[in-house]
Amino acid sequence: MLRPLEVELVRGDIEVETAPVERPARSTALARAATLPKYLTIFGASYLFYLLLSSYKPLDFLTGAITATIVTALLAPIAFSRQPSLTRIPRQLARFVIYVPYLLKEIAVANLEIAYVVLHPSLPIDPKMVELEAAIWGDGAVTTLANSITLTPGTLTVSVSQQAFDIHSLTGSSREDLFDGGLERAVRFVFYGREAAAIPSPRERGQGDDNTVESDIGDPEVADDD
Repeated sequence: MLRPLEVELVRGDIEVETAPVERPARSTALARAATLPKYLTIFGASYLFYLLLSSYKPLDFLTGAITATIVTALLAPIAFSRQPSLTRIPRQLARFVIYVPYLLKEIAVANLEIAYVVLHPSLPIDPKMVELEAAIWGDGAVTTLANSITLTPGTLTVSVSQQAFDIHSLTGSSREDLFDGGLERAVRFVFYGREAAAIPSPRERGQGDDNTVESDIGDPEVADDD
């Protein structure tokens, strides 16, 4: 619609000036190099996930391998912004096994808190959108934290941009837990080891439920210890 309008203005002897607008171009890599570590990582994760949902019959092992091969062929060129480390992944999986019971405990506690709020006669809710600048980096860690926050009743990850999380919180206590950084610290432990778990919590970094902070956490090289 703008082009005909401009033409009509010119025909009417009206001078038209176009305001200069600078829009930074952002290029997204839709395809990346599909390396052997990517193939092995995606195949292993897909195969294990398939088997978890199966009845462990001989046919399941065959169909699982075929399905994992198809998934690997489709996702290997677009998965992972960084090359996966086949030596680090086993340690991360071992720490993830420790993380799962912790997450289940947090979900159970949050369920009890939300149940109390819902059953309370005055319904003491305080919904609010907050921004969390998380001290995590990498697709896997960001995805894990975002989903963990959503799985925990009382908080919902609305959007994620790099390390900035827009989160809807239902109560003040859920925001306090969020900025106390328990989930963030646990996710750091899973992906980066004990050293990264010692990074200060969001509240210790100056964040809170009544303000948002532009923090430059960066992408430090944290040793992945055993």
